[in-house]
Amino acid sequence: MPPDARSVMVCLISRQTMQNLLPILQDRPAHVVCLTTREEDESRQHLEAVVQAQHIPCETPLYVDAYVPASTAQACREILARYGADTLIANLTGGTKVMSLAAFRVFAEAQVPCVYTDTPHQRLLFLHPEAREAETLQTRVDVLTYLRAHGQLASLRGRESRLSAPGLAAFLGEHIAELEPFLSRLRYELRNAPEQTRVRLAPQGRQRQAVADELLQRAIRAGLVEAHPSGPRELELVFRDIKARRYLEGEWLEDLVFETVKDGGFDSVATNVALGWHDAPEREMNEIDVAVVHHLRFFYLSCKTGSDAQQMKHHLFELETLSALAGGLFNRPILVASSAKAVPQHLRRRMEALHIAYVGPEDLPRLAARLAELLR
Repeated sequence: MPPDARSVMVCLISRQTMQNLLPILQDRPAHVVCLTTREEDESRQHLEAVVQAQHIPCETPLYVDAYVPASTAQACREILARYGADTLIANLTGGTKVMSLAAFRVFAEAQVPCVYTDTPHQRLLFLHPEAREAETLQTRVDVLTYLRAHGQLASLRGRESRLSAPGLAAFLGEHIAELEPFLSRLRYELRNAPEQTRVRLAPQGRQRQAVADELLQRAIRAGLVEAHPSGPRELELVFRDIKARRYLEGEWLEDLVFETVKDGGFDSVATNVALGWHDAPEREMNEIDVAVVHHLRFFYLSCKTGSDAQQMKHHLFELETLSALAGGLFNRPILVASSAKAVPQHLRRRMEALHIAYVGPEDLPRLAARLAELLR
């Protein structure tokens, strides 16, 4: 905050809690007081939980009628009487337009600075006094803070919940065009045996088999699998454990994407993020494969290695809904798929309508460049 720093920040609450949180984290007032409606009280609770975790106390909130200007005006006068105009700064970004206009009228008349969070341009605009220049938002939030501010019971399951073999994942991404038939057959053979760690495969196609042989040799050297001849034209694969099997079935793609964004210079990245149910926090509602926060935006990356277009259709709606819940207004869902069969043209058109970005198998050999285009 500039020289006349205020010690109490007033926040008008709406479901877009990030616009309230960012000025608080930047200015770190001594106290926060929320002006809210009963309908948005859950959003207030989410915000206050994050703010208090930052050791910034929140005062007793004031409740108003969202569409009665006099209700908001009266609450603002109570705040002025309680704290004094010289101690206040008002963030008018949230609430309804009626609430914002009523609060602006009262606070501007009392010479209280009034700000608006311009998230797309990463700045605080001063609605009053008008002559005051915009202030750059320099604060950053990590993935968990972003999710928790939007009411998600988010926790990191960590990379230890799955294997990590970055070199093997990079090889898979670079040669996915040749390897996808082999991987598809592997998934097919294992489809009805979730705990099975042995599988028999026959070679298929000379050129493709050469690349698959190289993949197996790399997987053997990484300790994921053993390979034994099983008849003249079959090979038996014995996975080290279930984690090793799951890695080659599809978790390699999460590993590849996370390794790529981890070194991409983004503000915050995380993988294997668990989202719990509010009524049963110990139960996992969903998982985010890879999450990125950059330039105050939330990117939800979902990694899919299957080739079933029907399953992908259902997943697209789930991805669109979950990304909005998790990341609020400034979210962008991204689907990363290793099989072109899973995303035919009619699904790509649907993704465009849902504003879901697409990273396909043709992008995997140049994944860093493709993600740099999207995560900006």
